[in-house]
Amino acid sequence: DAALKSVTNTGLDICTPFRFQEPAEPEEDERTEPKIWQDLGPQMDYLGTWLWKLVPVGEEGSAEVTVTAPDGIAEWKAGMFCMAPVGLGLAPTTTLTVFKPFFVELALPYTVTCGKDFTVAATVFNNLRQTLRVQVTLADLEELEVLVGADDVDGSCVRGYEARTFWWDVRAISLSMGAGGWAKGKGPWGCVMFLSLSVPAGKVNVTVSAQALHSEELCGTEVPVVLAQGHMDTVTELLVVKVSLG
Repeated sequence: DAALKSVTNTGLDICTPFRFQEPAEPEEDERTEPKIWQDLGPQMDYLGTWLWKLVPVGEEGSAEVTVTAPDGIAEWKAGMFCMAPVGLGLAPTTTLTVFKPFFVELALPYTVTCGKDFTVAATVFNNLRQTLRVQVTLADLEELEVLVGADDVDGSCVRGYEARTFWWDVRAISLSMGAGGWAKGKGPWGCVMFLSLSVPAGKVNVTVSAQALHSEELCGTEVPVVLAQGHMDTVTELLVVKVSLG
């Protein structure tokens, strides 16, 4: 259609081996109805934006809003604009830093075989300049047996801007899958099969907690700092336990 108009509007006779054809009119059932635009309200979800909220400030022109920051260490840029019958107001950008004195990371295999030994590792990262004394705990589970516990989990020192890793040697001993699957038992590895044509997998939530202790015991020559807040961090990871018929 565009090519035909560009040729006919020139007012010239052009010789060409190509054929120009008038565009066919669409059939009645092929005509599309115009779409009706619907107002879905203000957009609230922006990539990389944590907070986007409308707040009435009232006649005094101020309001106090309490929110919970995302769990993580990050620096946020906060801005605000206000609308009123007399005009538009813009506030200068300010910075909000979300900080954790320390945090714990959990490392374990995604999947293990029932009856086999594996290692659970928890690393505590100290983001402070001062030394911390922490207690690290692996939550008790019926599905897991701790063979060798981590050393000094009741009060270990983590120096400033450093990390310390704790290990547990663990064995998966039981699964609870319901009827027709695998259940807790007292077999050679604690796994008993009944009326099952397939080999399902169980899912176990492994949880490790790290707590900063109030202690006057020295860490070398340093006195561990006592935290006023943020004295505990907990992490949970999913572990898939499979059963081997071999």
